[in-house]
Order: sequence, then structure tokens, then C-alpha cells
Amino acid sequence: MAYRRFTNLQEKFRGDLVTKINEDIKSLDFMDRPCNCSKHCFVNGKCVYKGNCREKYIVYKARCKICDKSYVGGTQDHLKAQMTQHFADIVGLTSTTKKHLPLDPKRQNDIFVSHFKKHFSRNATAQQLHENIEFDILWQGNPLSCVKTFKTHRCHICTMERLFIFKLSKSKVLD
Repeated sequence: MAYRRFTNLQEKFRGDLVTKINEDIKSLDFMDRPCNCSKHCFVNGKCVYKGNCREKYIVYKARCKICDKSYVGGTQDHLKAQMTQHFADIVGLTSTTKKHLPLDPKRQNDIFVSHFKKHFSRNATAQQLHENIEFDILWQGNPLSCVKTFKTHRCHICTMERLFIFKLSKSKVLD
């Protein structure tokens, strides 16, 4: 036996009213914002992220200019924030203390970090890293559907990331 109550007229009007009130409201969390890179993110006077540094819910490709291998990753965060974390892991810095940490064996499994540690020392600057990595956005998802599914079995970002890794698997991908 199951009980289901149907919505009454008051609930339907209230739901319709909320929809109309929120119709023209846009969340800053879900909007792509213009580039705000400082000069340390510039190479030859241009943003290394091609002006896409503040886009969210993306699958991106980072190509190593030294050995021409590529890394495909996905993130809900801004591209620049994701890369800042990768760069901090490469040189062994924490984002809070800005001090060098001993190499953590648990963090070594990140392919991006382990690859670029081969090319750069712990004293590498952000400028050196930016000059040797090229970024492209391969796919950008709908924020509402991506937020609800991130890191689940049906995650749109993760599925698209796997698809692009498969497509690029015949070319040079980081090992």
C-alpha cells in the first residue's frame, strides 16, 4: 500500500511564482568570467589560457611543449585554479604556507605532476611552467547538470574526460 498526495493549487501557484521571480537572475558561480590573469600568467603578452582561465565545468588538454605529450583532465573549478594546484604540486608547495614540502608518495600518482617533475626542478617558476605548457578547452558542460553528478558513476565531466582520453590515446598522451 502506498500513499501519494497530489499538489494543491496553492503549491502550484507558489512554484510558478518562484520560477517567474528567478527567471532573470543569474548566478555568478555558474557564469564564465573574463580573464583576470596577472603578468605572471602571460607569455608573449597574452594569457596562456587563451582567455579561458575562468571557465568552469570543463575537460581540458595540457600539452607539454618539451616532449609534445598531452594530458587530459576535467574539473568543476576554474581552469586557472586547477592549474595553480597542479603547479604547486609540481614544485612541492602548499597553497597555504608557500613552503616546500617533502615529496608525498601519495601525491605521486598524479600523471600531470609526475610528468612535469621530470622536466622541472623544485625551484621552477610559474613563468617557466606557463611557457612550456599549452592549454586547450576540449569541452564545457552545463553547470547545473555537472554539479549534481560530479565524481559519480554518471558524471558528465568524467564521461567526457574519458571520451577525449580515448580519442587522444592513439596520439602522444602522458605516461
